[in-house]
Amino acid sequence: MDERTDAGRRLELFSNLAPLLSCPCPVLLTSRPSHFVERGELNHLLGTLLDADTKIGARRQTRGASSAGDDLRIALVNRFRETRPGRTAAVHFATQSSAIYRLRSLTKAQIRTFVTARQDDLRGVGSSPSAVVKFIDKTYDLTDLATRPMLLAFIVESVIIGALDPNQSEELGASGLYDNYTQTKLELDVAKGPTRAQGLSVELRRRMAEELAVILYNDGVLETSFEDVLPRLIAAVHEVREVRRAQGLSLEEIATDFATSSFITLSDDGECRFVHKSLRGF
Repeated sequence: MDERTDAGRRLELFSNLAPLLSCPCPVLLTSRPSHFVERGELNHLLGTLLDADTKIGARRQTRGASSAGDDLRIALVNRFRETRPGRTAAVHFATQSSAIYRLRSLTKAQIRTFVTARQDDLRGVGSSPSAVVKFIDKTYDLTDLATRPMLLAFIVESVIIGALDPNQSEELGASGLYDNYTQTKLELDVAKGPTRAQGLSVELRRRMAEELAVILYNDGVLETSFEDVLPRLIAAVHEVREVRRAQGLSLEEIATDFATSSFITLSDDGECRFVHKSLRGF
């Protein structure tokens, strides 16, 4: 999924997946929620793609009345083709045989299980799972950060490569850890492919995230309408306007670029918030 996208481009990209989504085999399609910037966009995409799949197997002769042979051919194609045609198939998929799930954050027990699985690597650097878990628990708000699988992996890997000693946490402090991990996450998103390097830079994404945190703090809320807050963010970070003019970015493209790489998540009703309060505070 490109970052420089709008709703129309996302529909175009998803159309490439339509044969997979409507085949008889079970399909699991994963994505971060913030890829769908507009309210109800995911449900709309699924309905549009499957409802539009009406051509194959439903064609009749354009001249004259249909024959018994035509009806037989159509019935056989519809029965044995991999992707089912027509509006009935679309309705069935959207309402009966599909479901949208959101992954919850890791629990304390799951965090401990994850860390314990790396005990041999930790032992190799003179540490242990219990030392890492204790370090997470005692470091300000790091417990929140560790509930995200990728960020938990950052913490454990930092110990394994010798960059972090759980027994000497004052070397970096909570602020130093957050700074390192958030910057790493931003750079990893950009490094995923050529299209990720277009649009907003790592620094602009960080600055917009910081501005969003200030807006939420001043407004006294934990979440706000993404549609309403986006113009405020662009107005506050004037370099975004310069990049928009230089690259010809649309408002939707900026919204997608920011939403997918700035530690925020979007709800079905269009509200945005940081994935954890600790990240907003940082």
